[in-house]
Amino acid sequence: MSRKGLACLFVAASVLLSASLLITFLTSDRHEAAVKKVPAPEMIRRIEANLRLPHEARPLGAYVRYYATDTVDNAAVVRGVFVYDGAPGRIVRVQPDQVPRIADGGCDVIEMLYSPEAGKILSVFCHGAA
Repeated sequence: MSRKGLACLFVAASVLLSASLLITFLTSDRHEAAVKKVPAPEMIRRIEANLRLPHEARPLGAYVRYYATDTVDNAAVVRGVFVYDGAPGRIVRVQPDQVPRIADGGCDVIEMLYSPEAGKILSVFCHGAA
């Protein structure tokens, strides 16, 4: 077989292997678990309908709002991190490890925990100042 034929065979085999691995991942429990880590839009609407921000905070729409499903003390929670960064109004659903980690910022950064089981907001607070 020529070099060109071998190269084509190698590319075809690589494409088939990649497709097979992708199909395996998309149908696996791991993919399903990863998808479940992102809260549904309906849940976010429910949270925001009942959310009361600290009195020093800007209006909710002024923040980019990151939401992820997480666990605290073995209980499922929705974690929200709201960041005032000049790009207001966006809602970003992310995996738990993609939630912004910001140590200070005052009320430019707000954290929120919601319990889906209890159907209530557990905490909402502004970050401290550096």
